[in-house]
This record gives sequence, structure tokens and C-alpha cells, in this order.
Amino acid sequence: PARGESRARPATLRAMPWIPYVRVTLESLLSPDEMRQRLAASLTSPTLRFGDVERPRTPFYGSVSPDGFTAWKVIRYRNSFVPVARGRWRVEGRATHVDLRLTLHPFVLYFMTIWISLPLFSDVVLTVAALARGHLTPVVLIPLAFAAAGYALATAGFRWEYRDTIAQLAACLDARVIWPDGAAPDPFDR
Repeated sequence: PARGESRARPATLRAMPWIPYVRVTLESLLSPDEMRQRLAASLTSPTLRFGDVERPRTPFYGSVSPDGFTAWKVIRYRNSFVPVARGRWRVEGRATHVDLRLTLHPFVLYFMTIWISLPLFSDVVLTVAALARGHLTPVVLIPLAFAAAGYALATAGFRWEYRDTIAQLAACLDARVIWPDGAAPDPFDR
């Protein structure tokens, strides 16, 4: 690039989630009432049944309200990091826009915050103690490994699911996905 110009990064890199949080907009020609009906038919209320092997026949767990919805995918395997999609609809002209936020479940987010924070705090304590003794050893890297493992688990589990969740919600609502700044979802498509 010439002096004073910046080299623009590809749009795909701007949207890559380094934290488990994604915001997109869904645009549909359906009315909010039609969206509520379609979502209500695609959602089942989450129930806690131990030992129940029968999975619901709907693609999502969740609920619908007059203002929006909360939904997360029904999966056939274990993944605590499945995104929780919270959508709010608004009408603009003939189209209905759904402002969609995908995040971790609040309990999972709280648990992972503790998992990552405690090793980082203990690493600071170990490093200060080692520096006070004048002998820094590789042992201070062990808590960092635990924090990195927690981060990798949460981010990878979320990444594995968020594109499918958005695609299934868009298909259910007969909508197109509008990514922020025209960015594509993730360069690491599976």
C-alpha cells in the first residue's frame, strides 16, 4: 500500500469470534406473528429427565415471547458450549429484522470465567514468589496451560455450533443472514 493507506484485512477475519459471542441480523419478509408461529413449531420446552434417551423432534429448545425468542440447538451429543441464541424482532418497511445474539449459557460462562481466572491468579502468585526467591522455573507455566485449555474448550465448542445454529434459524424463519460490516462468518469452515 502507498504511504498513508492501510492494508485492509479480509472481511472473514474481522468476524472470527475470539470470544464466544456473535451478533448477526436475520432479514425476512415474514411478519413477526408468522415468525412467532414458525418458531413456536420449531421449539420445545427444555425438560430435565435423567436417563431419557428420547430426543425431541424439534430442532431447538427454547421459548418465544411477543418481543423475541431464546433458542439453542437440540444436539445428539455432549457439548456444554452450544450457543444460546437470543433474538429480538423489529419491522423495517416490508421486512422484519431479527437482531440475533449468540452467547454461552450464563452458567457455563460463569463456570468458565472461574476456570480461567483461578489459574491466572495462581500464576501471578507463583511468578511473584519465584521472582522473590530469584529463581523463575517453568512450573509457573502450568496454571497458564489450564487457563489456555479452558479458553480453547469454550471457544472451539462454541465455534463448532454457532454457524449451524444461525443457518437453522435462518431456514426456519425464511430469512437471509446479514453479517456485521458485510463480514463472512469464519475462515475455518468445516
